[in-house]
Amino acid sequence: MDTSYKTRVEQSAAFLRNWSSEPAPEICIILGSGLGNAIPDLDAMPCLKFSDIPGFKTSEVVGHASELRVGSIEAKRTTAGSGTSRKIVFLRGRNHAY
Repeated sequence: MDTSYKTRVEQSAAFLRNWSSEPAPEICIILGSGLGNAIPDLDAMPCLKFSDIPGFKTSEVVGHASELRVGSIEAKRTTAGSGTSRKIVFLRGRNHAY
C-alpha cells in the first residue's frame, strides 16, 4: 500500500470532493488551541471527523476536536450595500510537526 504524502493528499482530496454536492469552500480557517469555539454557530455546521477522511491525519493534541466543519459566514453590511457570504471550511484542531 502506497502511503506517500502525495498519495494521502490525493486520497483526502478525492474523498472531500465527493463528500458534499455543494461547491468547494473558498477559504479554510484552522482553529487551533483556544479557538475551537470562536466561530458563532460552528456546532450547527455539517461535520466530518478527521479520522473519517482517508489519508488525513488526526490531531493528537488533547482538547482539539479533530473535525472539519463547513459553513458560511456573512460579512457585515457596508454603507454601500449588502454584505456578502463566503463559504468556509473550518479545521477544528491541527497537526503539529514536532
